[in-house]
Amino acid sequence: GPSTSGLLLSDGTSDMRPSYRQQDGEQDQLNNDGGDGGSIQTTGTTARSRSNGSPTITVESVQPLANLLAHCFALCALLVVCKWVFQMGGLSWSKGNSKLVFNWHPLLMIVAFCFMTTATLAFRFPFRAAARSQTKLTHGLSWTIAALSAIIALVAVFRSHNDGDGQGGGFIANLYSLHSWIGLLTSLLYVAQWAVGVYFFWWNTSTTSRIKATIHQFHIVIGPILYFSVVATILLGIQEKEGFIGCAYPVDAPDGFPLPKLGQIPAVCQVGHTLGILVVLTAVT
Repeated sequence: GPSTSGLLLSDGTSDMRPSYRQQDGEQDQLNNDGGDGGSIQTTGTTARSRSNGSPTITVESVQPLANLLAHCFALCALLVVCKWVFQMGGLSWSKGNSKLVFNWHPLLMIVAFCFMTTATLAFRFPFRAAARSQTKLTHGLSWTIAALSAIIALVAVFRSHNDGDGQGGGFIANLYSLHSWIGLLTSLLYVAQWAVGVYFFWWNTSTTSRIKATIHQFHIVIGPILYFSVVATILLGIQEKEGFIGCAYPVDAPDGFPLPKLGQIPAVCQVGHTLGILVVLTAVT
């Protein structure tokens, strides 16, 4: 997943450590001269110890593997949320099926999260396109698809809560939980980040290099904050949904040693737990 020292969000030049700033400038010059299309050369991959000549493991050397793992975990999360949704009854967009309409929300939010992961790692992915412009297009389209998925997911929540069909006990309040508050703030930050990226790095071609460089520094700092805010929002959402489902197993005495009883947790909650773990693993790899 993204980190403040190794995330490229818009331009492929976002590693914030001093050793990378010189490489970024050199690589940008290569791009302008028709170079390799924006790949960053990481000397850590072939670094050797001066004392004994043995390979040195660095962050840069394991980053390609971490990026592949992040995408694998994201794909697994998508498969698991599909199972979770169908355990909860499946999907519907019809009035009178508020619970099934709601199920679009977790499904599409995980879809958005997967595309966010692709977007944030686009410039670090080991098998990215050679042309820098193609990588930037992948980055921008992934953020856009993620935004569209999130919008439909939010519409599904309001449609479900305002249905009043009795499945959920009548009408349900909106924006009452910590999950919804954090989600709202994250959505506003997302819109701002997306709008700034589109305007300064695609729409407004007359922006000076100095202004673009300044905007880019803010862009790469806000990016990880936004990504991990989405992760936190997803985890809060899973916890809230499991609270409605009811995940506790029956006890008739003090539960001093719960490990042998974990298998008694309802299957739908076990799948929800697995989904949350996969989201965390995607973010930290």
